[in-house]
Amino acid sequence: MENNKNDRVLEIFMRSLRGEFISIKSLAKEYEVSTKSISRDISKIQNFLAEHRELMQNAELTYSYKDKFYRLSNDEFLKNKELFALVKILLGSRALSKDEILTVI
Repeated sequence: MENNKNDRVLEIFMRSLRGEFISIKSLAKEYEVSTKSISRDISKIQNFLAEHRELMQNAELTYSYKDKFYRLSNDEFLKNKELFALVKILLGSRALSKDEILTVI
């Protein structure tokens, strides 16, 4: 039983990392558990993120009252301008094949 809880928390965390919106009601229905269980899972994730701020680039799982879901927000590693500059350098250097470049982008 404990293993299922841990797996569920990890799955919710991975979903948030992929940019999914986390809805307590829909997850409770999907995992066939109570909304309180999902709320506790989200609290565990929030505590983990708070304890490891530096490692997780100041990530927070924040709730949108308007949309009624949680979303992971963090300091961007690279700003769009910086990312664009790196892509231009990679393209200009011709060090990678076309497939490698597309994978990186």
